[in-house]
Amino acid sequence: MTPLTLARAECANMRHSGKCMGISVESLIDDGKPPVATPRDICLLAQRKRCDYFERCILPLADHPSPDDNPKLQAGRADAREIYLGQHVICTGGIKGRCPDCGGPRPRRHRYCESCSTKHRREAGKRRIRDLRQKNGEPVTL
Repeated sequence: MTPLTLARAECANMRHSGKCMGISVESLIDDGKPPVATPRDICLLAQRKRCDYFERCILPLADHPSPDDNPKLQAGRADAREIYLGQHVICTGGIKGRCPDCGGPRPRRHRYCESCSTKHRREAGKRRIRDLRQKNGEPVTL
């Protein structure tokens, strides 16, 4: 399954003609403000561009189990997620709200999720100690 196929099956913004209603995720929150929409003639996924709605509402469906009548659905959704993340995770921060290492959710104003952050911090500490030991001429045993 491709990301576009997944969007055609699951996205509430996509019309049968392939047009996008462009309703933002923030508009779905009932906070008394009028909904914000930027309609498009073609879906962003068809143009191989990132879509915030798809990232925040459709990609998490890959974690849900398949119904009994379609056991391969979860695997197809996971494949679509991997293809999408492979196309759009870039070294400058990745998808908004996602960890660039594992693709999992990350806290606001953080570069990595908690587990990847811990892993990076430990690796940096080991490098720092190793460099210090090499500088002082001590044997390195890390």
